[in-house]
Formats: sequence, structure tokens, C-alpha cells
Amino acid sequence: FAAMMWKTFILKTFEATAHLMEKVGKTPKERLCRKELEMTDGHLENFLNFCCHILNIILESNVPAEVEDRPNFPVENFWHGHENTGHPPLIAMALNQKPCSNHQVYFHLMLANVLHLIVTFQMKNIKPLGLFSTLGKKAFFRELTYHIQVSAEREEQGLSSSRNQFLLRATAAVAQSLPEIDPQCEGSVDQADYPAASRKFSCILDLARGWELDLDEIRRHYVCELYSGGQDLLAQEVKSAVVDKALLSSQLLLLVGQRIHKIIFDSSNPAGRLGCLATDVVAFLNKLGDMPLRCSNVPLSTTSILVDQILAYLPEESREHKLATGIRDSLPNLMQMVSKSS
Repeated sequence: FAAMMWKTFILKTFEATAHLMEKVGKTPKERLCRKELEMTDGHLENFLNFCCHILNIILESNVPAEVEDRPNFPVENFWHGHENTGHPPLIAMALNQKPCSNHQVYFHLMLANVLHLIVTFQMKNIKPLGLFSTLGKKAFFRELTYHIQVSAEREEQGLSSSRNQFLLRATAAVAQSLPEIDPQCEGSVDQADYPAASRKFSCILDLARGWELDLDEIRRHYVCELYSGGQDLLAQEVKSAVVDKALLSSQLLLLVGQRIHKIIFDSSNPAGRLGCLATDVVAFLNKLGDMPLRCSNVPLSTTSILVDQILAYLPEESREHKLATGIRDSLPNLMQMVSKSS
């Protein structure tokens, strides 16, 4: 039934949505949505979410169809002799459909997910169809029974980079959609928004798998964005799936420096606070400059936990490990000075 619904009621609107968003490069305004799609821009996110949902249902329903026997639905005696009158029953039409191509369904699901991310996070300057190859785009909006040639998605110059940049932007948008933490409640974060963010990030990872991109880079970017927003608890959960933890630790060391830089140089006595730090740490902070953090008032005790985690993965003989050790050793004195001035 899902495939019939897609073909009869959804496909044309989905196609019009994709072409309209390709034209404007963002979520269409109210007037365009009403004119071209016969819906409001407020309903567009729900429509695309429904498209993702129904395509997932079609994919899942294809799995048992390959291994189970065809179901038998006997006709009641009342209808004997009247089988050829009127329209065939829906169940018969559904059973007599050609099987959908999993690759074609998944191809449309990828596009639906791309469109949904753009609308959900109001992303701009993105051509969604441009994230797919020229040959691959020819398969769009055909019957779900259409069999795509595997070579249709072969790599084109610059395509992998465009896809990666889109997913990194979407990843940052997911992290930035989480509410800011209350700095007065150390380690306490409202986790009500975590499931929705996790679902969106899982969708991004699914796209990365389909495009054969580096999942670890995307996970590292998500972790850094979460820490930038002060979402340390969620970041710790995501961090467990990162493979290259040494590289991630190098990135997080810069973020730790940004947090400490903000605490020191936004105070009324930066020289006094700098005096708590080792000389190599001071030189490191001066090189950083004032780099932006979405949440710049994370408690130092929380940052201290992050430093300990960073040290666990940095090579002991590296300069970064020595620097992180200097930061860890300096934090107690800095925390004491900050608490006195507050």
C-alpha cells in the first residue's frame, strides 16, 4: 500500500518540492509554497518528514517480500460470480504490483532526507539535486520499480566535497539546535531535546554511508560542535563512537584553550589569572586569540573533566600531551582564583 500511496498521492508533490528548492536554494517562502506546492511553508517540514517515513516503510516491506510466501486471501462466498465487476480490491492491486527496487527507493529516501534537513534547519545556498551525480539524477521521480544502474552514482569531480560540506553544515545545525545550558548547574543539562538531535544526526550518518564519505570526520565535527555549545554530556556519548580519538583530542585541546582564554581575558584581572598558568600554556592562549564559542561560560570543573579525557588519548611523547598536562596542573589554581572573584 505504501508504494501505491507514493505513486498516487505523493510523488508529484515531492518532485515539485525538490525542483522548487533546487531553484531557490533554500526553504521556499509562503507565497511560492502555496503557488507551486499548494501547501504552506509551515507544512513543508511535516510533508518531507512523511516522505522519509513512507519511503522507509517501503524499504522495510521489501525485505520479507523476498523470503516469504505470497499471502492468500480467500474470497467470501457472497462475492462468487461477481469477481469481474467493478474495480479490483486494493489488496489485489497491492499484491499484483511489481516489486520496488531497493536502490531506487533508497535513492529517493536520500533526497527526501536532504530536503528535510534543509527545511528543518533553514539551511541556505544549497542546491539539493546538485548533491547527486548527473546520471543519478535521471533516476529521480521515476517509478520505484525502476532499476538504477550502479554506475549511475559514480563519482564526479567536486561532488564528494560538496556532499561532505553539506553534511558538516547540517551536523553543526543539529548541535546548534540544542538549547543553551545553564552555567549555574554544573554538569546538568536538559536532555529532553537529545532524542530529536540524535535522530537527525543518525540521518546525517545514513547519508554519509550512502555517499561513502568519512563518518569519523562527521562524528568528530559533531563532538566539537557539541562541546562548543557546552553540551558536554551528549558530546561524551557521541565521542565513544569516534575512531581517531587522538585527532579528536587535538581538536578538543583547541576548544579547551578557547574556554580558558574567554575566562581569563574577559575578567577584570587577566594578568592575575595568567599568573596561575605555565608559560607554555600562556603562549598557547595568546596564539589562539579570541575565537568564538557558542557557550563561553562553561564551568572550569566541567572543562577539567574534558582535559582529563583528552590526556587519555594524546600520545605521551607529543607536545600536545605536555601542553594538556600543563593546563590540567594549572586549572586548580585558576578555579580557586575564579571562585574568589565571583
